[in-house]
Amino acid sequence: MMHHNLPVYKSSYDLLLLSFWLIKHFPKEYKYTLGEKFKHELLELMIAITHANTDQQNRKDTLTQALQHAETIKLLWRIAKDLQLLSVKQYASVSTLMVCVSKQLVWWQKSTSH
Repeated sequence: MMHHNLPVYKSSYDLLLLSFWLIKHFPKEYKYTLGEKFKHELLELMIAITHANTDQQNRKDTLTQALQHAETIKLLWRIAKDLQLLSVKQYASVSTLMVCVSKQLVWWQKSTSH
């Protein structure tokens, strides 16, 4: 299966697009600090998912990396929420996608272990 057909890839891509849109509206003081960290972690997550799909030999390690990026992204969104950089509704949208991505990554990692 091509990586762009994977449900986790699609959910992660939706998260990336939503995040980039939200970051665009951050105040200038956060856009280039916190916002750039978001972008980096989101892109690394997408790359890890792509590599996990194509490199079966290193899949478990790559999925571990993807989960680490997902946890970092969760933390960054929590910080953004606490700094009041987004509304409750926006945070709920991001959180829903993050839970979806994380669950899919955990499931994929567990199914790889067997």
